Amino acid sequence: MNKQDLVQDLIKNNVQYGHKTSRYHPDMAAYIWGARNGMHLIDLNKTAFMLQHACDQIRKVMELGGQILWVGTKRQAQKSILKAAQSLNHPYVIHRWIGGTLTNSDQVKKAVTKLLHMRDAIEKPLPHMKKKQLSMLSKELERLEKNVSGVVRLKPMPSILVVVDVKREMTSIKEAKKCGIPVLALVDTNSSTELVDTIIPANDDSPKSISFVLECLSEAAQEGFEVFKKNNPNFEKEQQERSPRQHGQGFHDNRKRFANNNSSVDSKAPATQASAADVNPEAESKISKSIATGQRRGTPLSSGSRKPGSKGGSSRPMSKTTKK
Repeated sequence: MNKQDLVQDLIKNNVQYGHKTSRYHPDMAAYIWGARNGMHLIDLNKTAFMLQHACDQIRKVMELGGQILWVGTKRQAQKSILKAAQSLNHPYVIHRWIGGTLTNSDQVKKAVTKLLHMRDAIEKPLPHMKKKQLSMLSKELERLEKNVSGVVRLKPMPSILVVVDVKREMTSIKEAKKCGIPVLALVDTNSSTELVDTIIPANDDSPKSISFVLECLSEAAQEGFEVFKKNNPNFEKEQQERSPRQHGQGFHDNRKRFANNNSSVDSKAPATQASAADVNPEAESKISKSIATGQRRGTPLSSGSRKPGSKGGSSRPMSKTTKK
């Protein structure tokens, strides 16, 4: 795209508006054009140049088969981040950055595995599961979906981190720097550029501004990915071979074997789901009788079944007292 046309598009999408002059950060002095009505304005010529440079960097990463981690937890950026990441089938974080996502990835993998297992359990529940168990599982699944559903596809180390709002996502940026991952970020006039490798000076509070910048980056990433697929014709076949064996498939197989009463996994060890009556019919009959009479072990006797002459109140024995 021509630089002049890009500048006009930046103006239409309100990329030039910064923060109040009282919230100015010295690191952004080189990217500020001026101030009007107590608000800084960003130099769009420099923004256009830096945006083109960022697109070239994203394109090179995708040409080498790299992976981008998209991070934007503020409300204005969530939809744009989700759209860009899903169009490329890349990992993303839009609700909350889990501490240790990059520096302690083993624990995050455990949470991802638990998420996949619980998805399988909710979709195809076992016959003996009750409504309360399913309700508890669905609540836990909702929490995991909100926190770690975006990082299911995350590789141990992504190639680059794309961030919206440096001040809000400082934890993710610090983790990326510890792991040696380059950071590309939308930086407003109130933020520091110390830990950012590639800067895009832009308004990070406007949904239009964020959406336009991320669309440019995602288009560049798609172009690079097309080049990668041309250079690697067997890439799609390899992906299809890997896809059947997912994290939760072994768990699903075990549940399927356990739930199928009539089939056997092995002739020596048939996988059947036996009830308590099949294992011990006498014990089952005793339990059913106790339930019918209200005298199951662990439950107090009802008022209608108390022994004659007994007093109401606590079932604990009364302490002995001596009169003086």
